[in-house]
Amino acid sequence: MEINKLYDDVYEIRNFLTDYELSEVYKIIDNTPEEKWFDEDKKKEHETSDFWYGKNLHFSDINIFDSINDKMRNLFESYSYYPQKMHLQRYKKGEHIRHHADQWIPDLPYYIGYGFCLYYNDNYSGGELDYPELNITIKPKANTLYIHGGHIVHGSLPVLDDTIRYFSTVFIRGTTESPTILKKELFK
Repeated sequence: MEINKLYDDVYEIRNFLTDYELSEVYKIIDNTPEEKWFDEDKKKEHETSDFWYGKNLHFSDINIFDSINDKMRNLFESYSYYPQKMHLQRYKKGEHIRHHADQWIPDLPYYIGYGFCLYYNDNYSGGELDYPELNITIKPKANTLYIHGGHIVHGSLPVLDDTIRYFSTVFIRGTTESPTILKKELFK
């Protein structure tokens, strides 16, 4: 793993997965039929429905994502809640997520301390990760984890070609009693 600080509370971790882990994710991608992918909110009942344009793949019995989750958890000294399962996401041509901050959820007893986005491929056009208030636009590299504070505005630009962009996102929550703190020896 190679950790690069891009800005205060924004990091890039290259070569986050082993070759084995990455090949297992590719097997899932290659062997999943289209009907298993679903819209985030088909009924458009949630606030995410107006800015998220992509599809998800949920599963409960694939151990490779447990291993990846454990690696992500180990980047922290402290947090109050870490998601139990992660899932795959994808953007096809024209799909993206609008600019937003992850702390937008009102009236909750916790805050989102960090958002993680792990990219599995980079052979598509467009689809850049964008931090407009920081003047940072990044073409995510395959097998790279990007971390940003929950308060940082970010989004992605639309995919421009017919190659699908595959990734996973995770949100790490904190409370006053158990704040989200990255391991100081890793994130200098």
